[in-house]
Amino acid sequence: MFLFQPAEEGGGAFAMVKEGVMDNPRVDAVFGQHVGSGHPGGAINYRRGGTMASSDTFHVAAAQIVTNLQSIVSRQANLSQGAAVITVGMFNAGNRSNIIPETAAIVGTIRTLNEPTREQVHEAVTRMAQKTAEAAGLSAEVKIDRGYPVLNNDPELTSRMLDALERAAGKNRVREIPPLLASEDFGAFSQRAPGFYWFLNASPHPDRAGAPNHSPLFLIAEQHPKTGVKALVNVALEYLRAAPK
Repeated sequence: MFLFQPAEEGGGAFAMVKEGVMDNPRVDAVFGQHVGSGHPGGAINYRRGGTMASSDTFHVAAAQIVTNLQSIVSRQANLSQGAAVITVGMFNAGNRSNIIPETAAIVGTIRTLNEPTREQVHEAVTRMAQKTAEAAGLSAEVKIDRGYPVLNNDPELTSRMLDALERAAGKNRVREIPPLLASEDFGAFSQRAPGFYWFLNASPHPDRAGAPNHSPLFLIAEQHPKTGVKALVNVALEYLRAAPK
């Protein structure tokens, strides 16, 4: 079992991959499980292909840029390849009400579901910030910290493991879901070997979702992690049964 703290490239799973965790010994396949309370408990959700988004942090100086950034996804991103989100989470400027600040800093996140869209949005954010500032007679410096990659579930490996998940969760309790624009550094592993990452539902309520994972009210029903253990064991055994001798 690996426990991770969120990290930019260079930390967390990235550091483990860099240090050779996927190479010595060589890893042929990698599996992961996320526990959450977003659905009534005991069932398992999964998806083939792009499952969770890449996560990059951008740093920008200036102001009208915030409004203009919102047009990138709707007007410039190629959404036929997958969804994208640009969120401005921080805007810092000035320290007095009657003084125009010399600088402003904008910080936010970019989430995409494939590398071409990721690169396109990075370029668009940089261009939009710099040109908006230039039009106002100002300048903008843009820094983008590449974070978690897109988490891709290998379609063939995913299909092979569905019976194993159903043995753990029960008949008709394994469901395919749309992609999530959350992110997870398990993607660093699945870049190096076929991977499959799924979601164990563990809401404390029998008929509705509980509070999300990053809420102070987060709570799961303690019986459901048993299903998660069964899922991990069944998938491991299924993979080993089919592996070349």
